[in-house]
This record gives sequence, C-alpha cells and structure tokens, in this order.
Amino acid sequence: MSSLGVFLKEEIDGKPFLVFTLAQTKNLTSSSGALAINSGSDNLPLQPLFFCPASRINFQNLNLTEEDKEKFRPFNSSPHFPNTRSGDQQGGSLLDCDQHGICKLPVVPLFWCNNKSPSSDEFMCGACEKIVLSTNYFACLQCQKNFHKECVQSPLEIKHPSHPFHSLRLYSYLKDFKTCFCCKVFNSMVMLYHCTTCDLSMHTVCAMRSIPFVVDHPKSHPHSLTFFPAQASLICSFCATIKKLDPTYICIECVFVIHEHCMGFPHVIRISRHNHHISFTSSLPSGNLSCRACHQQVDNDYGAY
Repeated sequence: MSSLGVFLKEEIDGKPFLVFTLAQTKNLTSSSGALAINSGSDNLPLQPLFFCPASRINFQNLNLTEEDKEKFRPFNSSPHFPNTRSGDQQGGSLLDCDQHGICKLPVVPLFWCNNKSPSSDEFMCGACEKIVLSTNYFACLQCQKNFHKECVQSPLEIKHPSHPFHSLRLYSYLKDFKTCFCCKVFNSMVMLYHCTTCDLSMHTVCAMRSIPFVVDHPKSHPHSLTFFPAQASLICSFCATIKKLDPTYICIECVFVIHEHCMGFPHVIRISRHNHHISFTSSLPSGNLSCRACHQQVDNDYGAY
C-alpha cells in the first residue's frame, strides 16, 4: 500500500494549525491492506498497526556495499503492518525476512509513569537516534527499543507546506552530516526526509510538527500574520531579502512580509561602533540613505536599525 503524509488545517486550542496526517489511514477496514485493531469503543475508528522502524532501517541496509552506504537510499517499505490477506509485497517481504534485526511484531504505544513526558536523559529514539522529545512514543517488545511516533509512522513521501512544489521522500543515510531545514541543526541523520531537487533535508520529527497557520507576534507586527507557502517570490520586510526555503508569514492588510526566523530578532540592539542603543523601524524617511556599517545604500521600502 502506498504511504503518503499530508497536512490538513485543524484547530488546536481554538487556533488554526496545519496538522500532519497519514492520508491512507482514514476509514481503515479489515480489507484495506493494513492491519488495524479495535480501539475499545464502537465510536472510535480502528487504529492502524505499524512496523518497528528499526526493522525498516535494518531491512533497508541489508546487503549494502561500502559504496552504497555513502549514498542516499529511499525507503521502499511502508510503515504499516500488513494484513496477511493484503497484496503489500514490501511489507510481506519484510515479514518473510529471516535476517537478524528484523522484528516480526507491530510496535505498541508507550506511556510514561503518571503520564509525564520523558526527559532527554531518559529517551533516545531507536530509529533516528536523536534525543529530541516528541509528543507520543512507541515501543517494540521484540528488540526492546523506544521510538518517536513520527519515526514509527514515517510514510514514504510527505507533501510539506513549507516546501509545496516538491514532495519529500523518506531516505536512510549513514554517512556525512546534513542541516535540518526546520530546526537548522547540523548532524547525522539515520532517517530523514529529503528533496533531491533542492537538496533540502528534514528530521522526521521536524517534518511532522504542526505549523501555526496564523500567528500573533506583536513585537514584529501589530496584526495577525498568516502562513504563506510560496515564499520564493516575497521580500522580507525585516531583512529585505528573499529566502525561498524559509517559512514566511504575511499581513495582507499592511503588505507586510516576514520570515519565521526574522520574528525572533531583537528590536533594540547595541553595536560597538555607536554609543547608544539603536532601534528597528519598518518605516524609513524618504531620501538617499546609506548604512553606517557597510556604507551601502539602504532601500527605503524595508526596515532598518
């Protein structure tokens, strides 16, 4: 069965978000191809079962040469535990594999004592090998490893709002380091989502995080700001640059544009070459202005300190 992740608009605490969902897990039945269990109530939908993600990685890495280990390798096994009657040849071949490290049981939800979240000292994902915390977790009773929910449910392909023109494929990568598009952390990635066209990578947990559709950031702008996915054509009102790979928010009322990462810039700073604090302003006086630091001309249409 194909595996696709998409984002749908939903409300969280009364505010609109773009929330990740597995497109094919809706309305599961016993004949849908993926095995599901009853959640204990007639009013709740069937809950899908998932493979141990460590087994998916081990299956992916079988019979690799040293040269192969230095290349991106797209996953070809679905995260869904297959129904024995289904035609899921990929899932079936994983279950039929007798190699060491291939678990034959679906993972189970993991709950912490008193419903408390684990600390970074208590948890490291057995799939992506990151200690970053998630919202939900799973455990494999066969290999005794714990996993992020995102690594367990990682579909073969994601359509991500921050990169709308190309889908992201799930890859395994054992060599070299990559920078995550979302969190900007530079490290090794055992599982990652990647766009080969743009050379863009995301951690599995980062790729499935909910995205606020509307944000209120009064230090940046007095009005609510709306997420705008096609950011490649917009100049940021704060930094006066186009960053086609940066999530961007806009205010239609004011024709105001700001990169997500520019929202955190301070509005009052101090520099060594000036005796006083200097403040950011989005409205500059008319006339020819030059920067006192680089001596280049300042564009009056955008902000400056």
